Amino acid sequence: MGAINSVRRLTIQTISLLEALEPTPMETALKQQATVAMERLVQHKWPHLRLHAFGSSQNGFGGGSSDLDVGLFFDDPAELAALSWNDRIQILASVASILTHNGVLELEQFVYSARVPLLKFWDRRRKIAIDMSVGSPMALQNTRLLKAYGQLDARVRPLVFAVKHWAKQRRINDASNGSLSSYAWIMLVIFFLQTRPAPVLPVLSVDAPEIGAALESSPPDAVGALLAGFFQFYAWDFDYKSNVVSIRLGAALPKVGKWGLGLGTWRFSIEDPIDLQHDVARVVFHCKGQARLLGELRRAAAMTLGAECTLDTICELVEEQRCFICDSLAHAPRDCPDMWLPTTTDTTPPRLPAPAKPVLTKTLDNKKRPRRRTRSKSTPKKKMMLI
Repeated sequence: MGAINSVRRLTIQTISLLEALEPTPMETALKQQATVAMERLVQHKWPHLRLHAFGSSQNGFGGGSSDLDVGLFFDDPAELAALSWNDRIQILASVASILTHNGVLELEQFVYSARVPLLKFWDRRRKIAIDMSVGSPMALQNTRLLKAYGQLDARVRPLVFAVKHWAKQRRINDASNGSLSSYAWIMLVIFFLQTRPAPVLPVLSVDAPEIGAALESSPPDAVGALLAGFFQFYAWDFDYKSNVVSIRLGAALPKVGKWGLGLGTWRFSIEDPIDLQHDVARVVFHCKGQARLLGELRRAAAMTLGAECTLDTICELVEEQRCFICDSLAHAPRDCPDMWLPTTTDTTPPRLPAPAKPVLTKTLDNKKRPRRRTRSKSTPKKKMMLI
């Protein structure tokens, strides 16, 4: 009876969390207005550029306070494909100058060294954080795919919102500091729902995700039971050392076959369903970061077994952001001076030292060993002739 009440309580609290965090119509409209206003300014200088929102604000998994991701797209896709990395940097620099001219947008950061260079703006009028990059057709394709998954089953969105909220509260959703991104957590949820004994989600086609149909399960698991199952699955059941998460196939892929020997065997590995050569979990750059992820998953899994478990206790805020490498408050993990020091977290028993070789006591009558000659004296040296 206690377990049933715990699941029912988690279900009610997870649905309530979705209702509290999902964007209001006003917040959605403000983001649309911001996109249109920025496009109007950019097209004064670049008439052939279009701005399209993508990511969490469009796929249904973003909260009201989530960032607005915007891509710059050309009318001719061939122009976009021909851009070099330097071209993208120059376009972003020019766009930043245009958008900050009237003072409505404030440029907070120009991240030019990232895998995808981007501009970080703050819209003072609408109070929106905006990330802008040179767009990729794969980003729009990915947005459509995730949105289709969210619309297939009413339990998907509340489950994703709960996992994302938990990861944020426990400070394990920062890809720049060695944990997983929100995008990675979404794919972990989808994969879990695809691989259950009674699957909740099918595998959708990347090219036409809207065609997919929901799966019937009887009786359907409640959202609270799925949340507890998610933590249990990745805390104990999924073999992350040997397998790759793949929502493209709805089944695990062997790491050796996907990436080759030795790549990421100590951490999670998540195949991007669009860019198949991209491992979304490669941002976990230190084994202690993976240990932190596992520790949080196992903590949550253990808590869901309790009769008095609540979502608030699972998602209890971690107040202090400590470096998981050296446990310091003075810096972020990416700036840790101990980044490349050998780790001491290995649980395998230490090897016994090899027995010492016996010391030879026999000597050559206290005489030095004769020096070995590499070439006979009788052999004449060969002279090199310069022509």
